[in-house]
Amino acid sequence: MPMTPYELLGRLPGFVERLRAAPSTHVGAGILEVKGWCDSKKQLQEETTDAAVCLANTEGGIVLVGLDPNRVIEEAPPCPHEEVTPEWLQESVRACSHPPVECTACRLGDAVPATPAAAQQCIALLVPRKSIAGMHRTHQGVCIIRRGGRCEIDHLASQEDYTGALLDGEGMDNLSKESLHWAFANHVVRPRQPQRWRESGRSIEDLLVDFNLVIRQGRGSALTLAAALLFGRKEFLSRLSGSAFLRVTVNGSGNATSEPYTIHIQQNIAETFRDLWTGRGDLMALTASSVPERCLRELIVNALVHRSYRSSEPVNVRITPDHLFEIQNPGGFLRNLGPRNLINASPVHRNPLLTEAAALLGFCEKSGSGIDIVYQEAVASGHDFPHFDGDSEAFNALVPLERDANFARFIRDRSKEFTRLESLLLLKHLHKTPQADIGQLARVIERPVGFTENLLNELVRRLVIQEDHARFSLSDVVREEINNPPDRDQGKLF
Repeated sequence: MPMTPYELLGRLPGFVERLRAAPSTHVGAGILEVKGWCDSKKQLQEETTDAAVCLANTEGGIVLVGLDPNRVIEEAPPCPHEEVTPEWLQESVRACSHPPVECTACRLGDAVPATPAAAQQCIALLVPRKSIAGMHRTHQGVCIIRRGGRCEIDHLASQEDYTGALLDGEGMDNLSKESLHWAFANHVVRPRQPQRWRESGRSIEDLLVDFNLVIRQGRGSALTLAAALLFGRKEFLSRLSGSAFLRVTVNGSGNATSEPYTIHIQQNIAETFRDLWTGRGDLMALTASSVPERCLRELIVNALVHRSYRSSEPVNVRITPDHLFEIQNPGGFLRNLGPRNLINASPVHRNPLLTEAAALLGFCEKSGSGIDIVYQEAVASGHDFPHFDGDSEAFNALVPLERDANFARFIRDRSKEFTRLESLLLLKHLHKTPQADIGQLARVIERPVGFTENLLNELVRRLVIQEDHARFSLSDVVREEINNPPDRDQGKLF
């Protein structure tokens, strides 16, 4: 449960007692993060900020600075840095986090008089849970959250968020009331995690401010580009972009008389997502029968959320019926991302303000699960592997539309046995390719060889696959069941 700074302060005496009996490596879990004095003030500033961001983004907690992780509290080392005070640390954390993390720092000896003499000058940083709707990040654009008692990277963000720019002289009258009402009040779309704002009772305009989409200025309000993209009126978007947001081209389906045709769609992201969810509008009329519905939603919304809005080029969707679905958006790979690590790399957000707002509204998942969903839905529906490519200027996603109905039926009937994406990808690859070694399969699932080996051993044990001289293939039973589906009332074969 989230705690106030006063409640966090009340937890300190208990931690001090526990640190008398054991080093911090045995105590630093839950709401407590312990840091040493570090080799420099800069390193101390960075490590403390990372810990504060992590705790604020979860349930809040305490960062205890100045302890040796391998010693008990009575053996705390003296601070080697001049000018490191509670006030300096508190302001450093606020300055190096965005939005600034609210925190309160004090000497451990002042907060807990019974603290051993060696640790009296240690600093306790009290970090309550975030009050903002979005997430805190470090000044390097790293969003950190706590999972299983450890701080882990949730996503990376572009250090310059173009969608956070204010639009001079543009007010709330440029936003569509219909789009706003649907986005904030519909009972159809829900994100994976419950959002506190839904029970807050605040007005839509107040929530826009909470989301940092609208900035109050005097008696009026200023819009961010993210607010305009999410909820802008059609004519307002046309004035901003000068071109359509989506360009959909349907190619001929092999018939010599069929000509390609293109439509341009100019509507905000909320309206686009509403159409995708409710199955209406031009986009759905052209694409609904091409790829699985959830896969389509992820591809379109992620293209709109993660594209570069510095470019006036639209998101291009090309469909060749029964052959290929392709989507291309301006803005290439960021940071460490590339075609070979999209499944498991830490997600990078080009437009963090837009991404956070879309995730809070349930339009997308901010945790980077969109690519996983595309793979899962496409492969489970009998399509071949999606293909992702790009460079510094553009990103391409291609989904083959030919379907293997037998494979799709097998996965549907055995869905409870292949819930992990990696298992599904291995199964699909070995269905396409008769044999593969562990190195090839590790590349397919984008995992280390050790992880892949454990997964393969599990599938061998379950008689899903078989091994012969370090080569893996589908078991005869599974291959037979895929190629010659049994009657629905026939029992499981493994």
